[in-house]
Amino acid sequence: MRRDLNRFTTSIFLSGILSVRAFTFVSPPFIYSIRYQAVPSQQLLRRTMAAVSNSKSAGGCSGERDDSDKEVPEDKPVLTKIHTMTVCMVPPPQYTSVWEAVTRLRTEQKDPGLFRWPPHVNLLYPFLDVKITDEHEGSIHQEKLMLLAQATEQCEPFRVSLDSFGQFGGKSRGVLWLRPRSFELSENADSTERDVVEPLVRLQSALFQHFPECADQIKQGNFTPHMTVSHYPSLEKAVEGQAHAETWWSPKEFDVTEIYLLKRVGDDGQFQIMATLPLGRTEKQMQLHDPPIPFPDMPMEEEEWVREERMKMKVRRNSKGGRVSQSRSNRNQKERRDKMPSRSTDTPEVIAQKQAERTAKRERLARNAAETQAGYNS
Repeated sequence: MRRDLNRFTTSIFLSGILSVRAFTFVSPPFIYSIRYQAVPSQQLLRRTMAAVSNSKSAGGCSGERDDSDKEVPEDKPVLTKIHTMTVCMVPPPQYTSVWEAVTRLRTEQKDPGLFRWPPHVNLLYPFLDVKITDEHEGSIHQEKLMLLAQATEQCEPFRVSLDSFGQFGGKSRGVLWLRPRSFELSENADSTERDVVEPLVRLQSALFQHFPECADQIKQGNFTPHMTVSHYPSLEKAVEGQAHAETWWSPKEFDVTEIYLLKRVGDDGQFQIMATLPLGRTEKQMQLHDPPIPFPDMPMEEEEWVREERMKMKVRRNSKGGRVSQSRSNRNQKERRDKMPSRSTDTPEVIAQKQAERTAKRERLARNAAETQAGYNS
């Protein structure tokens, strides 16, 4: 009788799992719902555990998360990184004086990206090909959006000062940039560590901990925040541009309370806001924009001089990339040939004899051709 009772109880439990239609749980900064059709119980449990594990968030701005209990579904898709998606910091639109000053600076320096890019500091770029229109609740796309929200929730708002310039490059490339020095707002400055590591760097670290595949902004183990002013044919030209800019530029400050997920469509497109991500534990929730919306102070169309500068930069990059790619391809082919085992079983002596015979044959054919041509001429 006990065995029959256990079987009856088990059948009720499994049928309850299979009949689940929807459940909802709260994960700041927004409510997240997942709907399932009847699926095998093990698959449902895997999906549920993965979703609950992703909803955990750690305190502070360490960027660390606990994945020890997380089971990744076997059929989980992998998103590719694309250069038309970025997670970045942009001066809030209400700071019009900052936008005007930076736009003037970029215009004077003939920035090829003036139409394509807002004033920005890339944090994760290129970023994953996330879609906010995915209708499948609990999908990989919604999971990545949740991770973005969790990372930004860990970091409080901060202040940025654009107070100095920097440049990098070489003989065939130069970039001039503004340094976005960041520091805690007075009410948030409460630890020695926060005084040592700038909040913008901590924010990028928190994001990177959630997206370790997006490491392109980290060079030699460090993240150097920079707001691009313009691109040049050489580092020398970038240094000249900096000398001119420093004659009139004065520091500009603004508070950062949110960052953005931006998307560009097409080669002639403009990066627009796909998601707004508030910083810190706040009542504000992540906002998704479908279709993406532009920043209010961005140009409506690309001026001809901007397009010309962009095409020049594209030619420079393609030319340099082509040479590098061809050189790398030749080198890889040679390495593959060197690693391949020889198909010949001949001894060195036999190989030398065959080479001598081929040489003699070529010389004989050349003599015959010369004698034939001489007969025609006579």
